[in-house]
Amino acid sequence: MLNQTLEAISQKVRGTVAVMVVGLDGFIIEQQAGPDIDLSLEAVAAEIATLLRQTQTTTTDMNVGGLEEMDLRTEQFYILVQKITNDYFLCLIQKLDGLFGRARFELRKAKSLLASEFVI
Repeated sequence: MLNQTLEAISQKVRGTVAVMVVGLDGFIIEQQAGPDIDLSLEAVAAEIATLLRQTQTTTTDMNVGGLEEMDLRTEQFYILVQKITNDYFLCLIQKLDGLFGRARFELRKAKSLLASEFVI
């Protein structure tokens, strides 16, 4: 189910470069990426996980509730992050000409589908 969900996101969201399920430790659990990707997904996953851990600490300290999603825009990509559980998250890397709103929508749908898969 995991691979099929990531593949469906890739097909539905124009401009998707890669979509991954990542542990909060920074290790990729599953990924779907285009053939001509020029990024180290392992490095992206590790850095995003670090950023998420820091941001979660900050939101807890501010007493504003837990982090649910985070979106970044770089010079080349959108990076969208959606929490699945406290230990796992979805990460989508999208070209700037992609449909940002559709990407957020599909990640939220995937979260609902995958949340039960990650409960022990």
